[in-house]
Amino acid sequence: MPGSRSAPFSSWHSSLAWSQVTFRFVSFVPPGQLALPPIALSAILAALVALGGAGVLFSCVWEFFAAGRGTLAPLDPPRRLVVSGLYRFTRNPMYNGVISLLLGEAWFFSSLDLLKYSVVVLAAFHLFIVLYEERTLESRFGDAYRSYRKVVPRWGFTIQPYPETRGTA
Repeated sequence: MPGSRSAPFSSWHSSLAWSQVTFRFVSFVPPGQLALPPIALSAILAALVALGGAGVLFSCVWEFFAAGRGTLAPLDPPRRLVVSGLYRFTRNPMYNGVISLLLGEAWFFSSLDLLKYSVVVLAAFHLFIVLYEERTLESRFGDAYRSYRKVVPRWGFTIQPYPETRGTA
C-alpha cells in the first residue's frame, strides 16, 4: 500500500524478486555445475563479495523507504529524490549491489555461465538506466536531479560525497 508503514515489506519483497531471477537462472544450469566449493580463501572472499552486494542492495531498499518515502517497486516509487546514504557516492548503488552479488556467486561457484549472466544483467541495467530511468528522474525531479547527476557518477564512486539530505522533493 503506497505510503504505509508496511512499505519496507513490499520493498523487501521486490528485492527478493531479483533473487528469484538469479535462482531461476541457476535452475537452468546443468546439475553438479554449481557444487559447493571446498572451504578456501577464494570461496570466503567470493562469499564476502556476494554478501556485501546483498548488504548494499538491502541498504538501498531501506533508503528508498526512509528518505524517498517509496519503494523500488514501480507501483510505489520514491516520492522524493534519494540523495543520501550510498546514493551520495554513486547514482546506482542498488544496481552495483546486484552486480556484486551476481559476480560473487559466479566467483564462489567458479561458474562461467553465472559470469556471462552477470554481464548480460549489467548491460540490461545500463540500457534501462540510460533509456528510461534517468529521463524519468529528470522529468520528475527537475533541477534537483540535474544538479545531483552533474556531481555523482552513474557507475563507479566519487570520493567527494554529495551533500547529505534525506530526500528532496
